Amino acid sequence: MPGPTLLEQFILAANPTTTDRSLEIFSKAFGRNGRIVSAVAFAGNATWGKRGQVLIEGIFVTRGTAEAGKIRARIAGGYLYEGTFLPGGHGSIPFSATDFLIVMVRNTLASAGVDVILTIADDKGEPTSWVEHVDTRTDGADRRIALADPAAGAEWANQTVPTNARWLVRGIISTDGLVTDATAGNRVLTIRYDDGTAIIAGGKSDPIPPSSTSPLFGGIGVPTSPTPLAAGMAGGISLPEAYIPEGGAVSFITDNLAAADNWGAGSMGVEEFIEP
Repeated sequence: MPGPTLLEQFILAANPTTTDRSLEIFSKAFGRNGRIVSAVAFAGNATWGKRGQVLIEGIFVTRGTAEAGKIRARIAGGYLYEGTFLPGGHGSIPFSATDFLIVMVRNTLASAGVDVILTIADDKGEPTSWVEHVDTRTDGADRRIALADPAAGAEWANQTVPTNARWLVRGIISTDGLVTDATAGNRVLTIRYDDGTAIIAGGKSDPIPPSSTSPLFGGIGVPTSPTPLAAGMAGGISLPEAYIPEGGAVSFITDNLAAADNWGAGSMGVEEFIEP
């Protein structure tokens, strides 16, 4: 009968230093021949983020070099978040003493760490196979973005999606409410999403009459009406369910905005993803 298979751990500790979602690559030589039978990634310190803040773009075996261009096999990839580990997969992937394990990370946390732990064994010529874990969650990290109180007669400032990110706008609130003067004409807020070049989606608010103060609450699928709000009544903003890529923006345009009208402060809630 064949003897028992002896298993060992092979650990690569990665400590990202950037928080701008730029790509960082960490590597470690295997230093022996063998095969990988399972893989898992943990947060390397006490900092755990939300899904969408730390992306393991890939864990790979590379042939004879730490360069990503020499990939021999993919082990795992996905978000690392909320006190959970990232189960990479299981199977049998051979490696040589001159091969490297590399991990590619994009990060938004100030002190994120990633420990990749492989279970390895001697290579006895088993068939190569691998089943990678697939994360079935699709949500990102929730962010609140303050909309500063603009000057009278001005709009809220455009909000631009950061580099290597993607947004789904979940909600917008006019905290203080739009204060309108007596100038004739209903005010209607139009919200536009663009991809940095062209408008890709948009939504509108309920009409707001002159000489009123009307808070607005926006969300995906919120119904609106062409009928003007009663003075002082809260209104809605209908937001589209559309992803905005890096470099795209959310902009605000108010029909019939008068010189003395004032939006006051507001806030915008987005679901943010790291986008390689």
